[in-house]
Amino acid sequence: MFKSHRNSGSLAIQSLFPAFEKQRDRLLERKSAKVISACVSGMEFDVFPGVYQTSVDTELMSQVVRIRSNETFLEVGCGCGAVSLLLAHMCRLGIGVDVNPTAIDNAVMNRERSGVRNVDFKISDVFENVTGLFDVLICNPPYNHYQAEDAADRMFWDPDDDMKRNFFSNAQRFLKHKGRIYFGWADFADLDILLPLRLSEAAGFRYVRHYVALSANGVQRFFVLELRRKE
Repeated sequence: MFKSHRNSGSLAIQSLFPAFEKQRDRLLERKSAKVISACVSGMEFDVFPGVYQTSVDTELMSQVVRIRSNETFLEVGCGCGAVSLLLAHMCRLGIGVDVNPTAIDNAVMNRERSGVRNVDFKISDVFENVTGLFDVLICNPPYNHYQAEDAADRMFWDPDDDMKRNFFSNAQRFLKHKGRIYFGWADFADLDILLPLRLSEAAGFRYVRHYVALSANGVQRFFVLELRRKE
């Protein structure tokens, strides 16, 4: 269950959970795993080896994004396609992109199994292969800035925060005038918890509200920040 907040100050409270060791172990597990089945918001998805296994953050994002039937969205970092496919019935059209080719193959397979016809998936390093304007931009990024050796590592790690900086620096070019951003985040102890607020502010966006869900172990929190252009 998520909670909605309009006070950005609560984001500054940080957990004592350092993510590095857990993420390292999860990467080893995901790279050697077989195809697994995951349920998100009541919908079943297959998750390929080397692709992010859906978790509380995926569920949270799929539940809080608001989009109208005549609107479009772009999801940057779509993974197995769960969020995009769950939003498909609400909107006119959606696109999901990921830097990991295996993730795109995975998302396409889940789309075909689900029967969704109004969402497309393509390989793209953030906005590299994207054109057009969207009503909603969605991004649940790799949170920590540890070094990544391959595309699979980038499900968790974003060296020098380059992906997040790229997203905010270029988001204005792909967002309609009254569009909004939904951006995923967490309160890990080894994370700069206020980074997305600083990056979005510098890029001309303002904080609207955030949504919060506890991790399965109850130790750390996951967030979705809702952002809009400054007036």
